[in-house]
Amino acid sequence: MHRTRVGVIRGGPTPAYELSLKTGAAALSALSPERFETRDIFVDRSGQWHVRGMPVPPERALSQIDVAVGAIHGAYGEDGTLSRLLETHAVPYVGADSFGHALALSKPIAKERLSQLGILTPVATTLSRDELSERSIIDLFRSFPQPSIIKPLSGSASIGIFVARDFDSFANGLIAALDAYPTVLIEEYIQGKEAVVGTISQFRDEAVYALPAVELDIDRGIGHFDYARKLSHTARHRSPAGFSSDEKQELERIARAAHQALSMRHFGKHDLILSRRGVLYLESNALPELHEGSPFALSLQAVGASPSSFLEHAIGLARR
Repeated sequence: MHRTRVGVIRGGPTPAYELSLKTGAAALSALSPERFETRDIFVDRSGQWHVRGMPVPPERALSQIDVAVGAIHGAYGEDGTLSRLLETHAVPYVGADSFGHALALSKPIAKERLSQLGILTPVATTLSRDELSERSIIDLFRSFPQPSIIKPLSGSASIGIFVARDFDSFANGLIAALDAYPTVLIEEYIQGKEAVVGTISQFRDEAVYALPAVELDIDRGIGHFDYARKLSHTARHRSPAGFSSDEKQELERIARAAHQALSMRHFGKHDLILSRRGVLYLESNALPELHEGSPFALSLQAVGASPSSFLEHAIGLARR
C-alpha cells in the first residue's frame, strides 16, 4: 500500500522554539506508520532546515514529501512565513493559509472581526514605542480599566504578556513590552472562568465542528496561562469543564464564529472567558498544541477522537 509522505516541520527561529519541538514530536508520534511515511524536518533557531540531521535547503526537504504539517508556533510558523514558503513550492499543508494566520495573529484585527459579529471582547487600546512617555503612562493608567494585561500586538503561545495590578507593574510592564515590541495591546483583565474551545472543519458532518470546552483551572493569584506554564504543565485543564449546558452552547457558538471570521482553513483554538458580562472572546490560535494533556488533545479525547485521527482528517483536507 502506498504511504503518504508527510513532513512535520518543527523548531524554527521563534521564541516558542521549545513548544514547537513539543508539538512537532506529538504530531510525529501520532501519525500512523501504516498510512504515512514521516519526515522529521527540523528548523534550527537560525532558520536552517535539517533532514536526518543534515542541513538542507527548504526546497530539497519539501521535494521529499507529499504534504506538510507545520508545527512551528509564533514567528515563522504562525505569522504566515512557512505557509507562503509551502505555497511557493506547491506543497499541500494542513492548517490555516498565510491570510488566516495573519488574521488570527493580529489581535486587534481578530477582536474587530468578532466585535462586528456582536461578540463581546475586552476593552482594549494600543500604544506604540514612539508614544511612550511618563505622561502617556499616567494618562493610560488613570483612564483605562485596571487591572490590565499588556501583550504584543501580534503574538502566540502566551509569550511577552504582562499582568498589571497597580501603577508600578503597569508602568514597568509597558516599558518592558515596548522594549521588546514596537507596539503593544493593553487590554482590561477579565475575572471569570477561562475556556479553550477547539474547532475542526468538515468533521463529523458539520462544516465547523466545535470540540467540548476545556476549562483552564489556574491560580488567579499567579495571573495567567503563560508560555512557561504551557511547557511545564503547572496549569490544570478541566475536561469535562464545569460549564452549564447553555454556557457550553454559547462557548461553542463563539468558537465557530471565530473559526469562520478568521478564515481558519482546517482547525483552530479559541480562548474565551465566562464573566459576569457573559462570554467574552479573547483570542484565537491557528496552531493548537497537540501534546498529551494540552487542551486540544483533551477535547479530542472527550469526543472519542485522538491526535492520530485528527491529523489523518486534516491531511485529507489538505490534499483535496
